[in-house]
Amino acid sequence: MAPTGYRGTGRGAIDWICEAHRGLLAHSHQVTNVNIVLDADRAGSEAYVTATLRMERAGALMHMEIWARYCDRWSRREGAWRIDHRDTVIDYDSIREVTPMHRHQWARRDREDPSYKALGA
Repeated sequence: MAPTGYRGTGRGAIDWICEAHRGLLAHSHQVTNVNIVLDADRAGSEAYVTATLRMERAGALMHMEIWARYCDRWSRREGAWRIDHRDTVIDYDSIREVTPMHRHQWARRDREDPSYKALGA
C-alpha cells in the first residue's frame, strides 16, 4: 500500500513500505480493475487496491483492511512507461482484534515460502 501522506520518490515509497511490513505477521495485497486511458506518450490510470494485514499489538492479534484506488499519471520516456504522479485514495479502512480460524504456519516472506519451489526460483 502506498503510504498515506508520503511525498517523495518511488524508491523512497518502496523503502518506507518494506520497513512498515517488517513488523507484520502476514500481509496480502491485490491490485485489480485497472482502467487506462492512453493519449500518445501520456496516460492516466485508476486501479483498485485491497490490502489485508495481520499484526500483534499489545498482545492482541489485529486484522487491518484497506480498500483504495491508485490514480496515476504516466508518461513514456525513452520507450518505457513510468508513473509521474500517484494519488492514493482510501475508500475504506478498518482495524479490529480477531481470533484466527486455524493455528497454522503463516506464509513466509523468504525463500522457504512454497512459492519459490513451485515457481522454480
